[in-house]
Amino acid sequence: MALTILALIVVCVMWLVSRCSDSYRIYGGDFRPPVAEAVRAGREDARMVMATAPQSMEREQAMLFIRSRENELRKAGYAHAADDYINAAKDELKKLNIY
Repeated sequence: MALTILALIVVCVMWLVSRCSDSYRIYGGDFRPPVAEAVRAGREDARMVMATAPQSMEREQAMLFIRSRENELRKAGYAHAADDYINAAKDELKKLNIY
C-alpha cells in the first residue's frame, strides 16, 4: 500500500515537472515526453499478471488492479500519466501474449 502511494506521488511530481516547459508543444497537438514512472509502473503491473495462472481469479484480480489504478490516476487529474500507464501495460501484455 505504501509503495502504491509512493508511486502515485512520484507520478504526480513527474507530471507536474513535465508541464513546466513549453518546448515539447507543437501546433495541432500536445507532444510531450512520457511520464517515466507511469510507464515503469504499467509494465511492472502487467508482468504481475503474467505471474498468475491463466484463467484464474488471481489473473482477473491483477487485470482489474491495472484498470483501477488507471482510473485512480484519471480521477486525481493525471490523464497523461494514466494514458502512459495503461498504454505501457497493454503493450507489455501484448508482448506476453495475454491481451
